Amino acid sequence: MTKEHKTKEHKAHVAIRNQLARLAQAGDARKGDIYAEIFTEDCLFQFGDDDNLRSMEGRETIRQYINGRPIDMSTEEQAAASKPKKPANPLGFISHHLTTSSIELVSDDEADVRTYWFVISPIGPDHSGFYTDRWHKVGDDWQLKHRRIRTVWRAENSYTRAKPAMEKA
Repeated sequence: MTKEHKTKEHKAHVAIRNQLARLAQAGDARKGDIYAEIFTEDCLFQFGDDDNLRSMEGRETIRQYINGRPIDMSTEEQAAASKPKKPANPLGFISHHLTTSSIELVSDDEADVRTYWFVISPIGPDHSGFYTDRWHKVGDDWQLKHRRIRTVWRAENSYTRAKPAMEKA
């Protein structure tokens, strides 16, 4: 591996780690515009158990979800809705903490990333798991093309044990 290649790889790793941090912080603060801009326009965001996998497609859908808008609204309902409202969070502050990240550059503009995380809420440790991501370099920025969230542990009183926000009543 040449010195130039090592430098490119190092810059990619640093840029992706910075984007991971921005994403976690924007999500915790419910800042949908910042959160969504880290994704590609045609992104895929997935979470839930294998037998109950939920998916969101597109940057705008993710922006609306983080801003607290139901994503199952029709276009007319979305147009009629007032500015995005943050959902009431009876628990208060939620904080995602990223731990180990493995970044493998697939090409100069594509990377596979696996990141472990845990969440702290007012109850203490709330839940934990890992992200499986595909990142693409778009211009000078690394953006998230595909994210699959896997939760491997939940506290008995975790806020995630409630009905998922995306699930229709």
